[in-house]
Amino acid sequence: MIPPWAFGRFVAKYASAHPENKVVLVLATDGEPSGCNSSVMNVSDAAAAGLAGTPSVETYVIGVGSNLTNLDAIAVAGGTKHAFLIGDANVQQELLTALTAIQGDVLPCQYAVPSPDKGNTLDFGKVNVRFTPGSGTGQMEFQKVANAAACTGAKNLWYYDNEAAPTQILLCPDACTMVTSDGMAKVDIVLDCKHTVEPPK
Repeated sequence: MIPPWAFGRFVAKYASAHPENKVVLVLATDGEPSGCNSSVMNVSDAAAAGLAGTPSVETYVIGVGSNLTNLDAIAVAGGTKHAFLIGDANVQQELLTALTAIQGDVLPCQYAVPSPDKGNTLDFGKVNVRFTPGSGTGQMEFQKVANAAACTGAKNLWYYDNEAAPTQILLCPDACTMVTSDGMAKVDIVLDCKHTVEPPK
C-alpha cells in the first residue's frame, strides 16, 4: 500500500486550489495496511489529519478481498463512518456500486461561489446552476430564488447564503434530494462575467 499521506498532501493541495469543488480521498486496498511502514493506526491518523485540515478532506475506504475487518477504523477517522467491503464474487460490479454510493454521498447541496477570471468582476445575477442527471439526458438549469423561505413550488430551486454579499450557493431541499439521490449526477456552476458590473452593495 502506498502511504496515504502521500496522496493526502496532493488531495489537500488540489482542494485548496479548487474551493468550488467538494474534494475527497478514496483509498482502495486489497488488505489492511502492512507495507511501507503502514499500519491501521498510522493510516487512521493520516485520515484524521486530512479531516481536520483546512480545507477538510474526508477519506472513503474501499476494501477488496479478505482481511478487511479493521478498515472501518480508517473510514471513521476520515469522517465517513464505515468502509465499503467487496468480496470476490463480482468485484467489478461491487466496486462500481461502492463508487456510485460514494459519489452520491459527497455530491453537496452547497457550493462556494467561484471567483471570476483575473480582471473580471462577477455579476451575481448571472450565476447559473446546471444539473445533469446520471443518465446524461434531461439536463436542466436550476432557478434562483431570494432565500430559503422561497423554496416552494418547483423542485429545481437555489438561493444565496447572503443576497447582498454571496459566498455560498445553496440548493433548496427538493433540489438537494434530486441531486443526492442520483449517485451519477453532476452539478456545474456556470459564470457569466462582465468587466463593468459591480457586485451588490
